[in-house]
Amino acid sequence: MNINTESIFIKAYALFSLYKWLLLPAIPALILIIFIFSLLSAPQTRPASTVTSTTPPPTQSQAQQVAPTGKELPNTTGLQAQTISEGNEEDDPTTIRGFQKEETQSDGTHVYFYTSGNPNRPNLKIVSPDGSQTLFSRTLASPSFPLSSVSVYEDAYGKPDQIIQGTSFYGRVASIHIYATIGLAIIANDQTGTVYEEQLFPAMSAQDYRDRFGNQN
Repeated sequence: MNINTESIFIKAYALFSLYKWLLLPAIPALILIIFIFSLLSAPQTRPASTVTSTTPPPTQSQAQQVAPTGKELPNTTGLQAQTISEGNEEDDPTTIRGFQKEETQSDGTHVYFYTSGNPNRPNLKIVSPDGSQTLFSRTLASPSFPLSSVSVYEDAYGKPDQIIQGTSFYGRVASIHIYATIGLAIIANDQTGTVYEEQLFPAMSAQDYRDRFGNQN
């Protein structure tokens, strides 16, 4: 069957001309329907999914762990400005202020003595035979180098690993607070909270500290 397209077009035009006042108001509604249909038929874009990481947060460094933010930290003295746990000696120990003398021990270690607040107990520094690492340092409290109180140390570092009552130099009134795992010890009067001296050394066990440096107390 042949379809006369021209005849269909003519009839459609005639129908539109006859009823255009009825059809014109329907055109905006038709456009709106087409617009809505296009939105519904458009492909939906899903937001990227959020993946919760199972990786644990970075571990704080030892210094951050033992010195929490906002805590008052103990004072640092001149001898303690030297890094003793990383094996780096940038300065000649004989050039440190207050240097008195140097002694070489039978094991090859070098002991450097410095003036302190007590002429009977000088500050000292023990260095490895090759001079690459400080093995032990002792600094006494003095007007030039005041040390913090026991409570400040405990607030910053917590309770010590071990406390030894009495020392050969200070007597029974003093006690040694050993923070061996972070390489620190203080000698203090527990009744007054006064710290007489501070000692630094590479981190070790409390027993190793007593075996190696107990004779210094």
